[in-house]
Amino acid sequence: MKLTSEELRNLYGHEYAKKHANPPIARIYRLLNHIECNPNDIVVDFACGDGILLEAVHNKVKEYVGVDFSAEQIKLACERQRRLKISNSTFCCQDIVEFCERNQGKFDKAFAFDFVEHIYDDDFMLFFSAIHKTLNDHGVLYIHTPNSNFFLEKFKTKGIIRQFPEHIAVRSGEEYTCLLRLTGFANITIKHLSHYNILKCLQVFSYLPSIIGKYFQARLLIVCLKQSCP
Repeated sequence: MKLTSEELRNLYGHEYAKKHANPPIARIYRLLNHIECNPNDIVVDFACGDGILLEAVHNKVKEYVGVDFSAEQIKLACERQRRLKISNSTFCCQDIVEFCERNQGKFDKAFAFDFVEHIYDDDFMLFFSAIHKTLNDHGVLYIHTPNSNFFLEKFKTKGIIRQFPEHIAVRSGEEYTCLLRLTGFANITIKHLSHYNILKCLQVFSYLPSIIGKYFQARLLIVCLKQSCP
């Protein structure tokens, strides 16, 4: 049954922020191997949570902006910023669409890490149509998310194991490609990454023929452009 907006927001209160505070930063650093940052880049981190990405990219870009609707998470992010004495960053506790309307064409890179599995298709369309507007003409969007084809996600769909209550819309790469095209993005590429915990040892099986290998592709890193290359 589809949750209401209020029910979804209630999932991300104090207990959620406490439970997910200070995740292993190694999860973020491994993504940087697939991301191109420029010292002149102005970047935005949507659903930034406690600002863990800031710690990894602040010295690789000109300016970082983190956006999240959760006051609890933004408080933690600002504490991280102060603790690390990072000056080229700003955090905004704001609705994504409102933020995007006020910051059109501003950013070189946009990040949405471990976010899209938390939103339904209609919200995805709304948010990413708005995110598209925040990028400049050469802007790039990066998404990191679970892959619905991974065998554990299949088990969750069938009720064999329990799904995280916040993961209301785990999708496949094909589904994301369709949605992103509808929101205006182009040149969409998908990289299949291993899990970040002990399950990463199963990544070797992802190289088997696709009929089997696709069930061992745990995570998706999606890279797309604001507009097609000339």
